[in-house]
Amino acid sequence: MPKPRLIIIGAGNDVIPVARLGKSAGFRVVVADWRETFCTTERFPGVEFVRGFPSEIMPVLDIQSGDYIVLMSHQFPREREFLELLEDRNYAYLGIMGSRTRTARLLNDLPPLKQLHSPVGLTIGADGPEEIAISIAAELIACKRAAVAAERRNVQRGIAHATDGHRASGR
Repeated sequence: MPKPRLIIIGAGNDVIPVARLGKSAGFRVVVADWRETFCTTERFPGVEFVRGFPSEIMPVLDIQSGDYIVLMSHQFPREREFLELLEDRNYAYLGIMGSRTRTARLLNDLPPLKQLHSPVGLTIGADGPEEIAISIAAELIACKRAAVAAERRNVQRGIAHATDGHRASGR
């Protein structure tokens, strides 16, 4: 089974531990940012990069239903633009870094977004970039495990239905 893709919008210093933990948690990590000097293998070893502004990166990213997305650029206009472009897409998870007030402003006048987690990360009283990254990774793992469990239940229901005593051919 292929690794789920974790797309992180932003390449600031606080993204470094999230990308590292995302890789450790079994995600294929993609860092997307318009600031080329931030998108380096020295800062983010073993991750993929997509460079450009939201309207440029969206066709390259080709977001799919199994993708996990975290907005961490701290650039309000860029994140708003990305969310507007995300509107009709399917994805597994959308996390937004920042306070509830900031997120409410960011989402103002947008239709409800699916799978939204804001503020991003589990509530563990995290302090500092490393602990915040741990809370984000923990939430990503929990959502990934829940999706896998749901998929297994659907498969089992299909199997149970196929073996419920009814025969495909009549007597």
